[in-house]
Amino acid sequence: MLALLAAAVAAATFLVYLPSARYGFVSFDDLRYVPGNTAIRSIDATFIKLIFTTVIASNWHPLTIFSYALDYSLWGNTPSGYHIENIVWHSANAALVFLLAVRLFGARGIKGAGAAFAALSAALVFGLHPTHVESVSWVSERKDVLSGFFFILSVLAYLGYAGPATGKRPLYYAASLFCFVLSALAKPMAVTLPVVLLLLDYYQRIKTGPVKVFAERLPFFAVSLLVSALTLWAQSYGGAIKAVSTFSLSKRVFLSVKAPVFYIWKTLWPFKLSPIYMPPVDTSLGSAVFVLSLAFVLAVTAFCLYAARKNRSYLAAWLYFIVTLLPVIGIIQVGDQAAADRYTYLPSLGPVLLAAAGAQAVFTRLKGPGTRALAAAFLLLLSTLLAARTISQQSVWKDSVSLWTHVLEVEGEVPLAYNSRGLV
Repeated sequence: MLALLAAAVAAATFLVYLPSARYGFVSFDDLRYVPGNTAIRSIDATFIKLIFTTVIASNWHPLTIFSYALDYSLWGNTPSGYHIENIVWHSANAALVFLLAVRLFGARGIKGAGAAFAALSAALVFGLHPTHVESVSWVSERKDVLSGFFFILSVLAYLGYAGPATGKRPLYYAASLFCFVLSALAKPMAVTLPVVLLLLDYYQRIKTGPVKVFAERLPFFAVSLLVSALTLWAQSYGGAIKAVSTFSLSKRVFLSVKAPVFYIWKTLWPFKLSPIYMPPVDTSLGSAVFVLSLAFVLAVTAFCLYAARKNRSYLAAWLYFIVTLLPVIGIIQVGDQAAADRYTYLPSLGPVLLAAAGAQAVFTRLKGPGTRALAAAFLLLLSTLLAARTISQQSVWKDSVSLWTHVLEVEGEVPLAYNSRGLV
């Protein structure tokens, strides 16, 4: 039954994103990754060396470049094949989210129809949410869906190793570490996974001595540190990292505090989504936006700490959200943008799973005739609304003119958008 539900989630996600298969490449990194990237046209020893030693678009992600080479061997420069593969990866991720939710709820003793309903809710929201369009419909964001696949697999394997009822199984540990390496090679944003595993232990109430915790996590942290260093090198080499002299420390603090609020708002109200979000004019630490954002972050943190005495889910989900956002939250500023929808791909799992747990609590309390059918109807309505918004948002990525015109409509005067549209 669970396998059928996971397959249904994947199928629904695939169908909703299928319009992207008709789209072309856009003049926003795509040309550097595929049509203009002669390196991907043959897979040999030279190519393997190149993907580990070359920086493309200020990024180091060898597994992603390898996936483009595999695509090129099948599709050449035909964009539909690349789009379809992105859709397949994202659909698989939605199915994995369903399985992950079942495991996480099961770790807290939540099973049966309530757990299945909550997991289905989480997977459908993740699969169909419009903020993920950028990660799926943009060929250059293959790294999001590819890294996400191995990230979630790594977490699932770790749950098989350190679940409350599983005992220690070394094969699952090795699988978790291997999938983490692949995730980080696809997109370095996955380097937060070692901390995520600690949060999983906290959530599952697993108590392990500090020496054993250190020994178990050491390989994960070693991979994380190595990939982080390579990423900083790649982005510095490509000139993407902004110096404090051009992007002030106060501005970074402003954007870092505002980011969690911004992303939560876009998750709740996914309208006026843009491939580029520019910083506001006023980024002073005394502005109303900063003060209100800081108050929100502190209030949520205080509530989660208070609730943790009885229910650790709130604190675990909130910390997961913040921790997985840290690489892109703005302290180390890459580029001129203030935020990006693609940055929420993995962090969104925290709020989504927490909301799904709330749905489970409501579902299990519905006892009257037809009330569970009403809950199912609500989920269907929510999924339909998200799917409609996602299909609409995909059209932004149809071609370069649509892309840059949309940026100008949402963000106003963005020089990059004017110049890029003019070149097209």
